Amino acid sequence: FVRCTPRVCAGRGEVLIDNDLDLSGKWIAILKPPYGISTAQAYGGVTPAYSTPIEEITALPIEEWRGLLKNDFEQSAFALHPELAEIKEELYRCGAEYAAMSGSGSAMYGLFAEKPSLSPSLQEIAIYQGEL
Repeated sequence: FVRCTPRVCAGRGEVLIDNDLDLSGKWIAILKPPYGISTAQAYGGVTPAYSTPIEEITALPIEEWRGLLKNDFEQSAFALHPELAEIKEELYRCGAEYAAMSGSGSAMYGLFAEKPSLSPSLQEIAIYQGEL
């Protein structure tokens, strides 16, 4: 958002590192359930886990990100709100190449190769659909 280009945050979020990720031509759907997750609740339930560096994962084709690019907030958020896990799976059923919770939730997003055709249940909570 700072330079309108993909960046990876490091440190406590104050270090921004350039990333060569190119999402041009892809589509995104952003969904927001009718509730939020409190910051205290989100951070109280998260256990950060080290995995493959983001730069290595985002160098792969998007359809290979599933299972590799993880949001550590999802485990505790999905335990509190199982319907969020269902939204994520429904995004995949609708053709998303990758889907995840945004930040500490409760918004969810899916990346698509072409304009998404969302199911009626997802259309109800969609707040944005557009080309990247």
